[in-house]
Amino acid sequence: MEIQMKPYPPKRLTVYRSIRGFFGPDVAPNFKGYEMIISQATKQDIPMILDALKTFTTQEKDYYDLVTSRFYSELVAWKYGVLKNHYCLIAKIGGVEGKYADMLLGLANGRMQDEKTGISYHTVALVRGLRVGGHLFAAKMEYHFDILGQKEVLLTAETPIGFRRFFEAWRLEKCPGHHEVGAGELYKLPREHYNLVKTSRVLGERI
Repeated sequence: MEIQMKPYPPKRLTVYRSIRGFFGPDVAPNFKGYEMIISQATKQDIPMILDALKTFTTQEKDYYDLVTSRFYSELVAWKYGVLKNHYCLIAKIGGVEGKYADMLLGLANGRMQDEKTGISYHTVALVRGLRVGGHLFAAKMEYHFDILGQKEVLLTAETPIGFRRFFEAWRLEKCPGHHEVGAGELYKLPREHYNLVKTSRVLGERI
């Protein structure tokens, strides 16, 4: 059953770091001092996102091929209405002109299982060093708890990096069963744990 989902209100954060991992053919651009804009993608954005993901589906480093291939297929399923109650958040650079204007920095997705429980799918940073993944993961949890009003989010770690950076820091609870993306062990973030850490991790201001 399709659930009527409240939209995620966009927000902005200031970029304080420099890119240290860039997969493009050119020298990494300097985005320090610019804004990172996090917003919710619509189905009209799917072609743009798929085009950006194509390069990464063959990038074997740090499981990019695994995670982006899964993300790609989920976006296609969402496009055709196969994946229900799905959302996708995107991070772009703001205020930059020229070839890097509105460059896609990363994306995150998930869905509502029901009114009470959310399911986190993937969080992917397309550049390294700007804490894109950390901000998107926090925005995703903010969406589930503060916007959709859910009580818990189910998660799994597809990569060792994801486990170290997100799972240990967010006080996740291990629970029985398997995640629906077909990965490994199942974890959950209860609302009480989210409330304990959100002030230090959910950053930015609404636009």
